[in-house]
Amino acid sequence: ATVAQHSSSLPSSPASLSTLSPLLQDQAGRQWQRLVELAPDYDALPDAIRQTLLTLLGLSDFVADSLIKQPELLAQTLASGDLALSERWPAYEGDLAALLAEVHDEEALKRVLRQFRRSRMLVIAWRELLGESEVEESFIHLTRLADALICGARDWLYAKQCAELGTPMDGNGDPQPLLILGMGKLGGGELNFSSDIDLVYAYPEGGESDGPRPLAAEDYFARLGQRLAKLL
Repeated sequence: ATVAQHSSSLPSSPASLSTLSPLLQDQAGRQWQRLVELAPDYDALPDAIRQTLLTLLGLSDFVADSLIKQPELLAQTLASGDLALSERWPAYEGDLAALLAEVHDEEALKRVLRQFRRSRMLVIAWRELLGESEVEESFIHLTRLADALICGARDWLYAKQCAELGTPMDGNGDPQPLLILGMGKLGGGELNFSSDIDLVYAYPEGGESDGPRPLAAEDYFARLGQRLAKLL
């Protein structure tokens, strides 16, 4: 019902299944069958949505994999209204922070980060593949999405490590943060779908944590950086 209700929100697009090569149309059909096997409700989708999905499935393994792993994502994406918006990135940080506020362990953290990344990247891919956005829009959104995910993960892990080991303090007794510098395409705001992220971790100055067993700032932030790298 949710999908049908929001079918009118699908943007019009010059891309369609009929414009794809026979090879890509065949790929779309195979991916569609996999999706319907996991989520039979897809077989009852309105024709407009079905045709749009078949086009996307023919163009992108990422779209297919995302919907296969999280079939409910389609209804959520249509209901959000994001497919019609070119500027969505200002909401990334706040939306993710609200989800992370309910997370209490690292396994749940990983799941939330994966699902958030997948849902936002689906919209970015959808708009670009169907000709609704220029590639520059994708650069901006992928960069801002990476920023939100990196900083959200850092802040959650920082709070957890402070609870476990104490808070790192500078010489004046003020808390020290973990600073993250984005290099390469991330730093230049030109992240694309196949980019790695290159990060440099830093902290303001020497000091130690205020826990029962104080750690030097160098050791404290090395440990935090390793946890963050593993998580990401």
